[in-house]
Amino acid sequence: MREIEFRVWDYTWEVLGQVTDVEFIDGKPFWHFDFEIKGTSCKARSSSLCVEISQYTGLRDKNGKKIFEGDIGWDEFRGEYNEIIFHEGKFIAECENIAYDLWEVTDDIEVIGNKWENPDLLEAG
Repeated sequence: MREIEFRVWDYTWEVLGQVTDVEFIDGKPFWHFDFEIKGTSCKARSSSLCVEISQYTGLRDKNGKKIFEGDIGWDEFRGEYNEIIFHEGKFIAECENIAYDLWEVTDDIEVIGNKWENPDLLEAG
């Protein structure tokens, strides 16, 4: 069975956290998540207006690290940075206008950051 997991980028706090729960208030989702600031564990709750949700792809990089949407991977074989996105029903690794099915290139990719905390990696790509 596929593991379902989400993480959240909170634009207000500017932190990446692990989703622990979703609460609906008046039909609107509020995301509960754990994150860390300067070595201190924190908990927060944010509305969908303040966050961007990313899903675990179900795949791991060449070092065994979980790959999420929004991650940036270094593709050693092709010598390029890729952003992991969900497009047309599948997860892909995209660099400029070239896209690869993620499951086909997983053995070549090492997750080195994400698009929120490391946007400069995509610019360097």
